[in-house]
Amino acid sequence: MKQITTTKQLSLKFDGSYVIPSVAARYLSASNHPIRPKIQWLTESRERNTLWWKVSAVELVNYTRVVRSWHARRAHAAFVDELKARGFDAKGRKLASDTQGSALTEKIGDHLKGTAVIHVRPGSIWGDYSSMRQEMKSVMDSLLKQQRSIQHHPHAKTDSRKMLDYYHWLRRPKKRKDKFVTEGRPKGAV
Repeated sequence: MKQITTTKQLSLKFDGSYVIPSVAARYLSASNHPIRPKIQWLTESRERNTLWWKVSAVELVNYTRVVRSWHARRAHAAFVDELKARGFDAKGRKLASDTQGSALTEKIGDHLKGTAVIHVRPGSIWGDYSSMRQEMKSVMDSLLKQQRSIQHHPHAKTDSRKMLDYYHWLRRPKKRKDKFVTEGRPKGAV
């Protein structure tokens, strides 16, 4: 994922393709894990014409869990509010009731696509919700500019697309080998 913008309270990483989250990738790579079939089904059935996004408070690791979750929820609410202000729902689909849009949203099309991760930075501890909303506007502007540039180069292969190809390569049908190989063993040995 590519770092797109950083403000005092937030930073945005974005990729135009769909990136499997790291936790899901860990379970998918373990062939014998009991939760793997469920994660595989969730990953395969996830809608591909929407924006996959999440808020991460990993930079606030020095603070308690309550502080991290509170700021992550606040950033989540600010992002959803900004999406609605731009005429999108929480998954990045264009709202039908939105007839007028800004110059940036008119060139996007129907949906926002790709994967976005919003990191809450330590500067958000001392900021209020209105300042976070102001910074979220600049984050959203950067995201919309990225969406426009991706629409101009839709077939550029990104690192996450290569990772998804590797995931599908891992899931290919494998040739089954016999459990007992007799090559190199003395005759009569099993």
